[in-house]
Amino acid sequence: GLYHLLVISSFGSFSFSDGKNEVLRMKVTHCVIFLFGSILGTLYCEPRSLGGRLVSGQPFVRIFGEEHVVKAQVKEIKSMSAHGDRDDLLGFLSCQNPALVKKLFIVHGEYESQINFKKTLEAEGFQSVDIPDMHQSVELV
Repeated sequence: GLYHLLVISSFGSFSFSDGKNEVLRMKVTHCVIFLFGSILGTLYCEPRSLGGRLVSGQPFVRIFGEEHVVKAQVKEIKSMSAHGDRDDLLGFLSCQNPALVKKLFIVHGEYESQINFKKTLEAEGFQSVDIPDMHQSVELV
């Protein structure tokens, strides 16, 4: 018989690039191609990503090279986040002695927000705050 499949996930998980999300990929693909599937996503979704294309109402999406007609209902909850915000991160770092912290890396978020957060951390006394480029390697000594 028919059943309804509901996938609830952060849209960031829809990248499938790390090979760890094979089951999620199959469930999303199943939801996309069958009318009785629903996808409920949370968090920010880059517009060109699979999640972004689903949220924007694209009639077709490509998943691992295969094009699918989107028949699923796709909804998004913007008020939920698995990530700490600026104040959460500052609160976490407030118990650290900035003079003893050798290096901080900002690796998530929009670039402009990263720059602003870096300035905030430097104003709090953290001397070595870096925003590495994607795929940049850093030697820790």
